[in-house]
Amino acid sequence: MAFLDKYPVSKGHVLVIPKKHFEGVEDAPDEVLDKAWALASRIARYVRREAGAPGVNIVTNSGREAGQEIFHFHIHVIPRWTRYMEFWGGRRELKDEEAEEVLEMYRGFK
Repeated sequence: MAFLDKYPVSKGHVLVIPKKHFEGVEDAPDEVLDKAWALASRIARYVRREAGAPGVNIVTNSGREAGQEIFHFHIHVIPRWTRYMEFWGGRRELKDEEAEEVLEMYRGFK
């Protein structure tokens, strides 16, 4: 499944996450990884082609030393609207107004 990150790095930041628990990417079986990465890629394609983001990062963190804070495997899909955005900088709590804008941006996603 996919949902908006509560503390987005940029407008449209989405998390792709399996329903079944796996602590990190290395713990998930291939069939789960295939589905999760395919969905992350579809979201990235949509945000680039339909929403007009000039760039996108797709990333997962595995282990505390790699920056993992939530110990349930997930993939970040982070639209990049300007060239020099700090990778994890600018995190703030998602407000209802921005969430509505982002949901509208993703309205055509299938």
